[in-house]
Amino acid sequence: MFYKVITHNGKAHIDELLGISLLSIHLNELPTDIIRIHPDEASLMLKKETIEEDIYFIDCGLDYNAEKRIFDHHQSKDLMCSAALIFNEFFPHLKDSKLSKYINLVSLVDTKGPNALDDYKFKSDTVDYFSFPQGVMLREFENNPLLITKIFSDGLLSMIEFENKKRLALEWINSEGSIKFSNINGINILEYLKVPPYELSSAVKSADADIVDEKNIHVIYSFDKDNPEVRTLFRTLKADSILDFTKSMVDYSLFCHRGGFLLKFIPKDNNEWKNIIRESIL
Repeated sequence: MFYKVITHNGKAHIDELLGISLLSIHLNELPTDIIRIHPDEASLMLKKETIEEDIYFIDCGLDYNAEKRIFDHHQSKDLMCSAALIFNEFFPHLKDSKLSKYINLVSLVDTKGPNALDDYKFKSDTVDYFSFPQGVMLREFENNPLLITKIFSDGLLSMIEFENKKRLALEWINSEGSIKFSNINGINILEYLKVPPYELSSAVKSADADIVDEKNIHVIYSFDKDNPEVRTLFRTLKADSILDFTKSMVDYSLFCHRGGFLLKFIPKDNNEWKNIIRESIL
């Protein structure tokens, strides 16, 4: 389908970029044009008797009306940001996803200001590191909105597809005989008992992050996705100061990261990995 998006001019924000990108994913096509105009001009357009059916208004300072394709929050303090309105309208199946959490954060800042963030005054290298590329992206959106929307929507689509894989990965993890928990000398271990499906291997690694936090896991003992004969030992962030795999003796080591957090090896027997953990305790 052919459609155009009207959004506000001036300084660009993550709200309209995120909202337009989500809309393009829902419609399975980028807009033919993104027109950035003053909100007063957008309001005048609505005073016409008819509005073209191929126009969507996003973040233009108008009254929210999904049926009329107007996604805006500025006329009501009770509404979430424009991107959140689009997300809730077209992506309710992702309400518990990582993307949903990010959109809620965007909505908090966009509707209540950055002071609503608990750590708004906090400055760090991490904040500067992640905020710089977003600033570059939004500045370019002001000049070339279609290009940035294309890049951003492609990334969002990839994330959404990965979220779907994560749900399948969690189902596999929770199936009988997939994992078990153990403890060696105070080290909490998440052990994979069988090889995860190859197509879900990356999603499984992402999905077990919640397990690591919930169970206070120090080590994950698993398989190499490209060679089921190879086993891996991964030290989580919770064990940075208590484990170092470079301290262990391994008969058939294939790779050991110099930082001591990842070891790939071919086990000589079923118990070697337990000895490796014992030898790695600092």
